[in-house]
Amino acid sequence: GPGVITQSVRVKILKDEHWNATLEFKLSLSQPKACMLGHYLHTCRVKIIDGGCFPSDRYAKQIQFGMRGIENIPAPGLVTEFLRFVYSAREVRWRTLLTVAFDQLQNLYL
Repeated sequence: GPGVITQSVRVKILKDEHWNATLEFKLSLSQPKACMLGHYLHTCRVKIIDGGCFPSDRYAKQIQFGMRGIENIPAPGLVTEFLRFVYSAREVRWRTLLTVAFDQLQNLYL
């Protein structure tokens, strides 16, 4: 109505199980009804900071205890979680397998 200078907008965020440090997108307002958009204030950047633990939430309870808890995380388990995280990206998985395959070519005796 008249005299309103700010307005809230709700944006639905889809849940993603993969960890990301931050996700970012732009929000642009257009086609105003019974109002005017500011010359520079019609677009904003939204950053979402992931609240999960890196590389997964498997050891979240230990991490809550700080360094003492982190030191009690088994290294092989942490490496396994890291590898699962890395290889969950399709681009990384096939390039790594291709690199390993080509690295083995030197072992062929022709």
